[in-house]
This record gives sequence, C-alpha cells and structure tokens, in this order.
Amino acid sequence: MNKFMRTIFSQDYFLCREVAEELAADLYFFFRSYLFQASRAYHLNLRYFPLIPKLHGVHEIGHGLKKQASVSQFCINPAVVSCAMDEDFIGRLAYVSRCVSPRIQARRTLERYLVHIQMVWARGG
Repeated sequence: MNKFMRTIFSQDYFLCREVAEELAADLYFFFRSYLFQASRAYHLNLRYFPLIPKLHGVHEIGHGLKKQASVSQFCINPAVVSCAMDEDFIGRLAYVSRCVSPRIQARRTLERYLVHIQMVWARGG
C-alpha cells in the first residue's frame, strides 16, 4: 500500500496505462491479502482485520483504474480527487490544542504551531 501511495502522489494528473494497470494490480493484491487475513482471523475467533466501509471505497479506486486503463492510454490519477492529510500533522495539532486553556485554545494552538514550525525551520527540515 505504501508503494501505491508513493506512486500516485509522485505522478502527474494523468497516469499512463501501464502505471494505472500496475497500481490496480497492487490494490487487488492488497485486498486479496487483507481478505485472506480477515478470514483467518474470523475463523480463529480474533477481532483483527475489520471489513470497514472505507475498504470498499479504496477497492473502487482500483476498479476505476483498471476500467480506465482498458479503454484509454491515460487514466486520471486518483490523488487528484483525494483529500488526504498527513495523520502525523493531525495528531500533533490535536496534542497542542489539548494542552491549553479552553478560553484561548484557538490562539494558543496557532501560536504553538508557529513556534513548532520555526523550530523545524531552524533545524533545516
């Protein structure tokens, strides 16, 4: 899955057919593996690998890529319509906002975030 994400975020608006087919194949492999693990966990009475609705949406991305690749030389990159945000960013910002008084939460969160950016900038990245 990591290779998939790196690939779609490093490509342009359109993907060539070969890249789209490879990405679709990678997604299908991921789902076959995930469903195998979910089945094994279920039969062992373990609560791992839940079949959540978000999985269906990701499966549709692979299906869409495969369908587009079958009729065209170029496919639309799925990253174009994604609204992904770095989870590490969300976690850090949530931590910062919980560590201040509720009355001045917004201002302190922005101030602490700016201080954090300055520290990262000073370290060189």
